[in-house]
Amino acid sequence: MAMTSTLASRPPIATARFGPVRHAPVCRPAVAACDRLALSGRRMQDSAEAGPFRAESRPSILARRYDADPASVGSATQAMQMTPEEAIAFVRTHGIVLEAAAGPVPSLAEAIAGAPIQGSWWPHPRGKAIFRATRAVRAADEVLVCRLIDGKITLVHRLLWPALVRCAGRLQADRLARVTETHTAAGRHAVRTISFPQWVPATVSLEADALTERAALERLRRCMPIDANG
Repeated sequence: MAMTSTLASRPPIATARFGPVRHAPVCRPAVAACDRLALSGRRMQDSAEAGPFRAESRPSILARRYDADPASVGSATQAMQMTPEEAIAFVRTHGIVLEAAAGPVPSLAEAIAGAPIQGSWWPHPRGKAIFRATRAVRAADEVLVCRLIDGKITLVHRLLWPALVRCAGRLQADRLARVTETHTAAGRHAVRTISFPQWVPATVSLEADALTERAALERLRRCMPIDANG
């Protein structure tokens, strides 16, 4: 699922200040409008035409995000002010999001930074904002933290959990394990995993049973690369 990005070799583009997007199509969720689209409570349908999610190449993701031609997307893009609530809405809108790594799905850290991040995001000028947003998303009950995409920290919204469970046989079991963080008495962060399917709520299992595999695959393929032929 890894992909090679050509963003570094492309010229920068001029960007305008973000403002409200009044008529953003559901199939093209821009970051600036993610809270409006996500908080509307829109649910995905089983048909191929319904739902806001679509798997795209990384240049296309960035181009769509900044209303640009994919061929002209460069590394100079405008950082976005994003509250913790908007960060959760960003995950809800896109369905499957990488926390910080580059890959075939949107990156939350990259959306906040406004451009691909070289190396760690900790020293980045927007590092504090990225930290606040990622901690809020990790703490959200509606978000699964796992290593689904390329073994990197991946954020999956509750809307996609039934499809994920239904297609679990096509995915690596260890990448479906839930990653959790706790604070020790010594003030350190301890990371532990809850194996799949131990973390799956009963309601999600029932929803997964009600899905056909074809419908589940269609949902996932809107958000991530997945082999439809098994």
